[in-house]
Amino acid sequence: MEQSTNCIIVIFGASGDLTKRKLIPALYQLYLQKLLPERFAVLGTGRSEFSDSEFRTRMAEGVEKYSETENNDKELLNKFVGNLFYEAIPNSNQKDFEKLKARLTKIDGEFKIGENYIYYLSIPPGAYKDMATQLGACGLNKQNSNDNGWKRIIVEKPFGRDLESAKSLNKHLQGIFRENQIY
Repeated sequence: MEQSTNCIIVIFGASGDLTKRKLIPALYQLYLQKLLPERFAVLGTGRSEFSDSEFRTRMAEGVEKYSETENNDKELLNKFVGNLFYEAIPNSNQKDFEKLKARLTKIDGEFKIGENYIYYLSIPPGAYKDMATQLGACGLNKQNSNDNGWKRIIVEKPFGRDLESAKSLNKHLQGIFRENQIY
């Protein structure tokens, strides 16, 4: 299997238990198998206040406790968690998303990613529309002007309560992301 294109994975709801127990250990397994891009970063977001260092320590503990790999190589683990960052997003308002955009731009520049972002929504289903709307409002849904960057959104939990709410959510997400030729 080939390595993926360089990207930043943004995990909304990263202060929750799922990120520590499942998401980061799974990404670490991909890292060990050389299935993550050569240049990648993970930007966790959540309501809790963590520094990058605190988030890295918490996620390293999760990898050591929940990873399928026994006796994790400390050097490899440290290198992996060096690509993890955290930004507190206490509210889903435009001010917080402008702060997120600035942080993404900074990380993107450091890692030379090319504005390839995956948004992973590990949040309550009722917040999906608002989160996508805020991404669109600050331009985080748009490809860059020279078509080098792409954007993807992953909805982790149930996609609606029933068929009608699933259709409504799908239409909303497509309206925000497809209007910019992002698939």
